[in-house]
Amino acid sequence: MATHLEINSSVLRGPEELVEALEEAKEKVGVYTQALGGSCSIDAICPVKMACVGCGAKVPDPKKKQELIVYKIWAEQSVKLWEDQKQPLEANKMKVATRNAEKELYEIELIEKFRKDEIYEPEIQYRPQTTATSMAQSGKRKKSDTNN
Repeated sequence: MATHLEINSSVLRGPEELVEALEEAKEKVGVYTQALGGSCSIDAICPVKMACVGCGAKVPDPKKKQELIVYKIWAEQSVKLWEDQKQPLEANKMKVATRNAEKELYEIELIEKFRKDEIYEPEIQYRPQTTATSMAQSGKRKKSDTNN
């Protein structure tokens, strides 16, 4: 029976299967895969099993801030639900999720401040030139005033 089996024919995949495998991989693998609240920067299969909020490999995106706000609200509501159901472990998971969302929202706030500061141009104000002797004399006056 072993001489009549063609193992290679059973291993070959059709075009539909290859396209499906490629699409599935695009969702799980690759630099800058879209994730909740940002983009994933891992170039391999997700090591945290798609627990994107709180993952150090995700780069938060200010454009996706609303996604994190919705996630945080959901996690806070879930804490109450699990506490009512007397499930402290599940409630703790949701508390961690809430903290992770808060951290990422803070990171987004820092990114927004950085971007705002990056384009800030201070207004230059010119003051009249003072001579070194007038500055020295005013300094002597202040010292003499304090001694009296």
